[in-house]
This record gives sequence, C-alpha cells and structure tokens, in this order.
Amino acid sequence: MSIDNIIDYALSKPNNFPGKHNVPTIRTFKQQQPLEPKSQMLIIWRAFCQYMDDQLRAGRSVNIRKFGAFTFDVET
Repeated sequence: MSIDNIIDYALSKPNNFPGKHNVPTIRTFKQQQPLEPKSQMLIIWRAFCQYMDDQLRAGRSVNIRKFGAFTFDVET
C-alpha cells in the first residue's frame, strides 16, 4: 500500500478522520489557488520523512507522541 492510497482513503472518510486537512487551505498570496487536501497531506508526509531521516542520520532518536519512538543502534 502506498502513501497515496492511505491519503486517498483518509480523505474519502471525513467522518472517521475529521480535521482541517479535509478542506483546501487558503494561500497567503491571494492570486494562487487554494492548496488541495491531497497536496497538503503529501507535503506534510514528505516533511515528516525528511525530518525523520535527518534526525536518525544525525544519531538522534525521534519520539512522536501517540505514534511511536524511532531509533537505531549501530553495532560495531
């Protein structure tokens, strides 16, 4: 299952997954079109993955409340 499928599923069931992510976000520059919910979710997912990658490569662990703790131990 890909992240696109997960996002499509979550956005198709707003009663199960309520929140601001279900409506387009107004841009700060008024001439731009609102950012669609799927685009918003993809931006958030990519930023999350990049943050996790940066932290783990720097040797730090990441604890996300109600989601999980991520770390690794290198055996030498």
